[in-house]
Amino acid sequence: MADDELAAALAEIRERHQRVHHGRGTVGSLLAVTEARNDVPRLLYAVETVLLLHAQTAHVAYTEPCAAHQFRRIGRLACRDCRKVERTGCQRCRDENGNPAKPEDCPERNVILAALTGEGERQ
Repeated sequence: MADDELAAALAEIRERHQRVHHGRGTVGSLLAVTEARNDVPRLLYAVETVLLLHAQTAHVAYTEPCAAHQFRRIGRLACRDCRKVERTGCQRCRDENGNPAKPEDCPERNVILAALTGEGERQ
């Protein structure tokens, strides 16, 4: 979907929302309520789809070497005795070291969370 199509779809949803709140008690308002109810599943699906792009996945952050690999890096990942330390992180965003970002450091998740909890700025 092109940006102009996206903007048009959001403008229609926003306009229906305005009709619901500014025309209370009118026939047009009742029709807008029905139309707006159909917007909710689509908006939820859109947010969930974006969040899927930023799903938290487990990855090996580092290995704690066994006695045989204490002073050698080669072979640690394949070694069954070396302990793999896993962390979860955003599969799309990276921190300054190139590792998957922690949930609290993923900017897209933070923006969506702020908007859903009412803590974000309205535009």
